[in-house]
Amino acid sequence: MGIMSLIMLIGAIIISGFFSSGLATFKLENDGALFDLYFRVGAIVGHLTHIQAHEIYINKVIEYYSLLWNYREGVYDVTFMSELPQSVVEDMFYDICREMFHKAPLFRGLDENFLRCVSKIVHVVIYNPNMIICSTGDYAMNMFYLLQGEVHVKSKLDRRMNGGILRAGCIIGEMNLFFSYPYTTTLETRTCCQLLQIEKFELFELLKKHEQILKLLRKRVDRRFVKVQNDYEIVGKEPICWVQQRVNPSLSNKSDIELDFPVVMRSGKGFNRIIYQDVLDDTEDVIIIDMPCIDKSYEKKHTQVFKTCVIPPILNTTETWVKWWNTLVLLISVYSAIMAPYCHHFVSNNELMKFLCDIDSFIEFLFCFVYMCDIVVEICYSCPVTGLYYKFKDGLSIRLSEVTFWIDVISAIPFAAFDWANIQEIKRIVNIVRCLRLWKVGRYFEYLDNIHPDSLFLFRLIRAIFSIVYGTHLASCYLYSFACSIKPGRTTVNCERVSWLRSFTEGKTGFSADARHDVLGITEGYWISFYFACATVTTTGFGDFSPQTRTEMIFLAASQLLSFCITGYYTALLTSALSCIVRPKLVFQQKLIGVRQFLTHKGLAEPLQKRIIEHYYLQDQLWSGVSLPDKVSHYMYDTPEYLHEDAIYQEVELHFDGVPIFTKLDPKILVNITKLMRRYLIPPGAIFVRKGEVRRQMYVIGRGSVAFFSDKDDIIPTKILDETGHFGLRDLLFGEPSHHDIKTMSYCLLYEVELRDLFEAMRSDIDLLAHVEVEKQKLQHGIDAMILEYSLNSKNLPNDDAKEIPSFIYFPKYPRDIMKHCTYQEYEEVFDTMKRPKIFRCFLMRMAIHPAGTFARFWISFMSLVAAMIVGSFVAETFGGRRTLDFRIISVIMDVFTWIDIYLKLHWAYYTDSNMLISHPVQTSIRYMFKGEFLLDVLISIPFELMIPLVTGTSFFWLFTMCKLV
Repeated sequence: MGIMSLIMLIGAIIISGFFSSGLATFKLENDGALFDLYFRVGAIVGHLTHIQAHEIYINKVIEYYSLLWNYREGVYDVTFMSELPQSVVEDMFYDICREMFHKAPLFRGLDENFLRCVSKIVHVVIYNPNMIICSTGDYAMNMFYLLQGEVHVKSKLDRRMNGGILRAGCIIGEMNLFFSYPYTTTLETRTCCQLLQIEKFELFELLKKHEQILKLLRKRVDRRFVKVQNDYEIVGKEPICWVQQRVNPSLSNKSDIELDFPVVMRSGKGFNRIIYQDVLDDTEDVIIIDMPCIDKSYEKKHTQVFKTCVIPPILNTTETWVKWWNTLVLLISVYSAIMAPYCHHFVSNNELMKFLCDIDSFIEFLFCFVYMCDIVVEICYSCPVTGLYYKFKDGLSIRLSEVTFWIDVISAIPFAAFDWANIQEIKRIVNIVRCLRLWKVGRYFEYLDNIHPDSLFLFRLIRAIFSIVYGTHLASCYLYSFACSIKPGRTTVNCERVSWLRSFTEGKTGFSADARHDVLGITEGYWISFYFACATVTTTGFGDFSPQTRTEMIFLAASQLLSFCITGYYTALLTSALSCIVRPKLVFQQKLIGVRQFLTHKGLAEPLQKRIIEHYYLQDQLWSGVSLPDKVSHYMYDTPEYLHEDAIYQEVELHFDGVPIFTKLDPKILVNITKLMRRYLIPPGAIFVRKGEVRRQMYVIGRGSVAFFSDKDDIIPTKILDETGHFGLRDLLFGEPSHHDIKTMSYCLLYEVELRDLFEAMRSDIDLLAHVEVEKQKLQHGIDAMILEYSLNSKNLPNDDAKEIPSFIYFPKYPRDIMKHCTYQEYEEVFDTMKRPKIFRCFLMRMAIHPAGTFARFWISFMSLVAAMIVGSFVAETFGGRRTLDFRIISVIMDVFTWIDIYLKLHWAYYTDSNMLISHPVQTSIRYMFKGEFLLDVLISIPFELMIPLVTGTSFFWLFTMCKLV
């Protein structure tokens, strides 16, 4: 039995560990992505605040990242495509664009190979709500296809009003790819929109290789233009209307099919009736425009994105009444899930519980009505679209495929109205269905996790407690039903003679077992059952209850297995939440471990290793601990151009304005340069550029200051540059060597621009590049002479080998040439100013210990070992009772070393804040005694164990003991 128990225990631990760790790893992947994005958004907000970005812009950035997580789980660029074969990637993009190619008259019916080429230049862009896609009067250079969301079309007659709404699947600006007409109206996103974008410039670069298709497209555009003009003439009005299409046009021949859009227009009011005539006045009613596919095989489900989004649209809505409605339904679901099994299985002596159970049938009808209304609300707000018709149509298509929809439908049926529903088994099934409505609670907790990542652990802890407590409550209700059942009238219970409750009452004294059994079933039935359920769920049974029937055994075994899974699941959730908190630091530390191992294996010098490690620490501080992908030099790398280019331009506009070649430069070129440049955070006192060095790089100071020294031995700089200053421009353009040693005076943020990055960003400015080349030819001879001169000077410099730092600084009794830094007079002057110089002359040595010398490093390591031995021996002697002669001898020896350490620390040299070495023994001893750990060292050195007879029976002994341990 003992062996079997051990095997069961070890097996349970191993299985539980594997289950929890595997599930925790799985959850950590998703939670880590959320927390990384949240952590980076915090750094972005701090950066935008530092560069004084407008509050509206900052809110738009935050809104964008929340939408990016909701619809794409934080993924902007599909990175996995780089690992796929090129043919698979082409098939993927072509499949995304197939519906657009079928709907657009410009591309309909063209050769598939050409359409595949077009799909390669298609860009997928995301727009926040209330963002302008195009404005009236701007020249049209793009075509858009709406994949997700809705777009407001401003009225042509009154631009303050919305004249129409474009649904997902509509085409915007197709003819503008061939005609440079300005936009006749303004388009503004109503919700978050994902669009396919084709730029005119890229399309015509492609069409240069397909001349026959270019001719065909021009013919189609001309015919389309003539057809639209004829429609305007038929209407008899000027072309001011934004819609000139009929709903179901009679397509009599192939040419009409190539030119027409399959447009369906519905009124925005009421039940969205279909409009069968052209709209001449777009201010009377908002028109909802839909473009269905002629061939349904090309049609895509544009509502799929709302089914797979992280936060359901009904919880992410901006309408206040829907939020309050969700709260009401949530509370009703919790109440019903708790009270339904309780009232069905228990008789309570509490008046309130009796009242609630008595009116349960009436409340059930009321709740069913609320559930019916909730089904309609869930359908209409499962998809954020406009119009009652489309709300119900799109919402129903989403909800029909979800299991929770059918749970809601079944729970909304008023079973109490049917006679056959009074059967006990039917009631149990109905109660289980009502309990399943708690899926709304789980959905709400998931919603809180995603909108409050900083409180991830708290919400998951609350969810775990609620789930375990409710699971125990539900198990106790059904467990009690195996032992007792309610008699008609709900006043008494009928308890079985053989049950788990009987196993508790047998063997107890005081009154008969039958009476005790019935009394316990009525008065304490719920709490006894709850207690037994807790013991079962937590697998910590005490032996006072035991199953007596096969049904009870099966139920308890299933409950234990289920509770095992639930406990492992919530353990994984909490582990994942705790791991996310330290995730940014952990990623950096893992990276740092790899760097340290590389430096150690290569055998690099220790000062160089420290400098490299310091660089990584500073770069981590520069980016606020955010881990950026390779070849990325700004936080907002995964935002659309209309967001991150504004932030980049605001960051460097002031700093680059003083550089001659960047003054009044095209903002687009400046943004391209900023994307390619690098940012460095340099510590103070670092020589960043040496005299005579050629780097072909230019630096702009973002923060801090740098100093220029004509010679490396100079103390006073020739000039100092502060924020917005720049240096290295002639080196960047012409390769001119540096004329100074450039040293940082403080922590400096430097922007680095390399020559190849400059040429790549300014390749469109041919005149500037030609001017730079001409100037370089003029200065080439002088630059070559400078490089040669600096090269010869560097060769003639004496070999300044690194000198070993001395362990001690000596003060001779007479002047010596080798000790010019501290003469005899300088040493004696300090004593002459004191009242009793002879005492200090006798006590102090004529030398000091260099803090960076070999002896100092050795003595610090040795005293660390001595301190460990002192603590170990003292603990063993005082608390372990090992007061032997050997321990006394070791303690005395250790105390001698501590007194020697005090004497040496009186001669320990130190550096001031201005980096000056102070080595005079009087000054070092004064600093140690009044500003150092002199008193603490003295307390440690006192042999308290020899003074035990003096302090026995007093509280001073324990005070001395604590001082010794410190």
